[in-house]
Amino acid sequence: MNGLESPWGREDVQAVAGIGADAILFPNIESREDVLEAQALLDAAGGAHLPIMLMIESPIAVLRAVEIASASERIACLLVATSDLLTQLHGRRTPDRIAIMHSLSHVLLAGRAYDRAVVDGISTNLKDMQSFELACRIGRDLGLDGKALIHPFQLPYCNDAFTPKPPDLAAALEVIDALEKANREGRGTVVVNGRLVEAHHVKAAKRLLALADMIEKLE
Repeated sequence: MNGLESPWGREDVQAVAGIGADAILFPNIESREDVLEAQALLDAAGGAHLPIMLMIESPIAVLRAVEIASASERIACLLVATSDLLTQLHGRRTPDRIAIMHSLSHVLLAGRAYDRAVVDGISTNLKDMQSFELACRIGRDLGLDGKALIHPFQLPYCNDAFTPKPPDLAAALEVIDALEKANREGRGTVVVNGRLVEAHHVKAAKRLLALADMIEKLE
């Protein structure tokens, strides 16, 4: 929808509150007050049951990411609008995305601190699919939960990057089984394929398996 500061924002809230969406994305959020205003307008329009997603697209919004992420338990996701942000940072588009890596990391830290999903922004070059695929994999490796898309032919590349692969799932099961066995034997850690495994690794492995299960159900 359009931003609340635009002439159409409030009418948009009325229009989308009852259309059966899973969540409503509010753009140009820059403070806790913005979050609470957006939520109040959505509630008044009959959308009190809906989760909200918030777009982080300016330097001040990145700097206030903790304030924004903690503003409401209804927040399902923070979306970093990287194209807008890059312009405001006066940065250059490069394959390694160095100009926005700090911002992505900062928003990710804020999101994880309050158990919010964090999604990467769009890639605007519809012809350079090699760079798009690399951007997906950089975001995945950083820890982001997904990427916003602007064209259907971007879907396969994005899905391939963020979908756990069979070897990853097999390794996750191996980690879980190995530590459970070690715990039964009175040990708190175990070495699997040369790597030390602790309880937090099992938590990550279980998350990966749950993600794969959710994707399978969606498909």
